Amino acid sequence: MADPIVTRICDNLVTTLRGITKAAGYSRDVRHVSKTAVGPDQPLRDSITVAGVTERKTDADATAGRKVELVVLLGYLVDENDDVGLAIQELAADVEKILSIDFQRSNLAIDTKVVSVVYDISEDLKPLGDCVIELSIPYKHKWGDPRTVA
Repeated sequence: MADPIVTRICDNLVTTLRGITKAAGYSRDVRHVSKTAVGPDQPLRDSITVAGVTERKTDADATAGRKVELVVLLGYLVDENDDVGLAIQELAADVEKILSIDFQRSNLAIDTKVVSVVYDISEDLKPLGDCVIELSIPYKHKWGDPRTVA
């Protein structure tokens, strides 16, 4: 039995974000991407966490399927001795760039949009900085079957 579409979309995000490397033409090397949050006592630097998943279901009929807006929060932490703000902004740009390559998440979704970016740049935390990116990923599933794309 196939995993629910939401699980497959999140797995696709993890795989996609692992492609952010300097060798692939991005500004930074992301060292770690996962769906599991890391504890505050052991932060993984230059890491992205796919977290905060919310589904907003809309009404639909049995023949058209059900449309769902998947809201995903991406949290990331950078370690930069020189310019933390620039490092975070570069990584946010890298994330948006790589997600636009396959905005339909291997035909699981209708689109992938960056809705907001919240930066946390503090001199108290230097050389660390973090950011949260909110994504909107609408998709459709068959009525009563969230495992099957409509």
